[in-house]
Formats: sequence, structure tokens, C-alpha cells
Amino acid sequence: MFVLPNVSKIQWLERVLADSSGWVVHLFVNSLTIGNATVIGDFTEASFAGYATFIPSYGAIAIDGSNRAAATASAHTFHLTSGSQTIYGYYITDVSGDLLGGETFASPIALSTSVPDLNLTITTLQTTL
Repeated sequence: MFVLPNVSKIQWLERVLADSSGWVVHLFVNSLTIGNATVIGDFTEASFAGYATFIPSYGAIAIDGSNRAAATASAHTFHLTSGSQTIYGYYITDVSGDLLGGETFASPIALSTSVPDLNLTITTLQTTL
């Protein structure tokens, strides 16, 4: 069995994150379970007033308690300026629009003028082999 030592896990994730300056984070508004067959066309991107995508910035890589290399992206706040929209999760593309992955929230988040902010921290990117 091929074994990837912890030092190598960090190096693998460093190579992946080296391209993260070209990643774009989007919100989606349709109920979707992301799986192996998910494609970019399965997502309906958010369109609320004030919505804008962002490029994540990742911090230091460390080995977590499960021996996985992990990095946390800086927090980002999406701010609705008028209207309302329900957000089901986020997805990440490269600058060409190719899907890299995504996450469906445990519960949808209803944005409105009374609850205008969605704070998003992409908690970890992990490598396991």
C-alpha cells in the first residue's frame, strides 16, 4: 500500500493551493446534492443585489487530528443590498469556469434586508490518499 507521510501531505496541498489565486467562489440558489457526477450546469448562481464572487486566500497548511493536510481560507461576507434570495451552498471554479468543487450547506440560508449577510469561511481543503 502506498503511504503518504505527513510532510508529503503538506507538499501535495501546497501544490494544489499554488493555483488558488485563480479560483473563484460562487453561491448557488438551487437545492442540489453535490456528488461525483455534478457538473457546472447543475448550479444556479446567486443573483441578489450586491452579490459578487470572490477569490479565496488560504492560510498556513497544517496536519489535523485525522492526519490530513488542511488549510483554512480567509472569511468573506456576501451582502445583500435589496430583495431576498435563499442560498443553498457554494462552489468553486477556476477563472475559465471549470468546476473544482463545492459544498451544500446543512440548511439553506435565507437572505433578506433584515438578514442581509452571509459569512463564509471555507474551513478546509484536505488531501488524503
